[in-house]
Amino acid sequence: MTEAPARLERGTRSLLITIFGDSIMPRGGSVWLGSLISLAAELGVNERLVRTTMNRLSVDGWFETEQRGRRSYYRPTPGARADFEAAEQRIYHRPVEDWNGSWTLVMVGTEELPAGERADLRRRLGWSGFRAVAPNVMGHPTVPPGVVGQILSEHRVESLVPVVEGVLSGVGADARDLVRRAFSLDGLEEGYAEFISTARRWAGELDHGEPPPPRAWEIHTRMVHLLRRLRLADPLLPADLLPGDWIGTRAFELAGEIHRLTDPAADEHLSNTAENAEGPLSRRPGSHDRRFASGT
Repeated sequence: MTEAPARLERGTRSLLITIFGDSIMPRGGSVWLGSLISLAAELGVNERLVRTTMNRLSVDGWFETEQRGRRSYYRPTPGARADFEAAEQRIYHRPVEDWNGSWTLVMVGTEELPAGERADLRRRLGWSGFRAVAPNVMGHPTVPPGVVGQILSEHRVESLVPVVEGVLSGVGADARDLVRRAFSLDGLEEGYAEFISTARRWAGELDHGEPPPPRAWEIHTRMVHLLRRLRLADPLLPADLLPGDWIGTRAFELAGEIHRLTDPAADEHLSNTAENAEGPLSRRPGSHDRRFASGT
């Protein structure tokens, strides 16, 4: 595969995962491939790319299929479902506001841990917001040790990797400088600034009135797709460790406003155009109702 098609497929892969997480998971997590093809077409993705990418995602362990007659239905595997649920919390909900000053620290440099497993563990911890705060030490101020324990258990290394909770000594007033360096906030600021610039154009369009349901779904999905990349890269730190007037907070609030203006019509569009094996997709009560809510 040449570079351009490979890049196109990677973009399609990411977009399809956004569609699943944003639109399909709150409605049971299963969808007819034909519906997925139609939804992706509204975002400019052709049928061949959808079929090819969903097949690759299935091979990679993201989805499993159910065949009913000539129709194929996709749903996430148990492991992927857990990833979608974890991403749901990071994308649509506010980080912990109250912080007692302690950190969860993971000692990833233990010699008993093979290099390959150490690299995998670092990537998984990084996905949960951890960063290197000292040589062979990854830390986060609000992710509790219990969450780390689950990660270590998934990798079957819980007996090899020490986890401690405590205050980082010697940083004091320099804590924000440490955080800016260790957590690469400069790059995040640039990404959030680009998001706000794009999202304001959508907000301006919405100021002229409620769009038709297909356009509402398109705006909502494109907005979440941009936000998802940033929120999954964001360590979601407490306000005490962030610069004043943190741009990530402003981006999240703008995303919440666009969500409130587009979600009802977007939901109508999904109910009218997409289906699973039981019939039209209908939203199920749950965490979707708390997306972008204050205090979450």
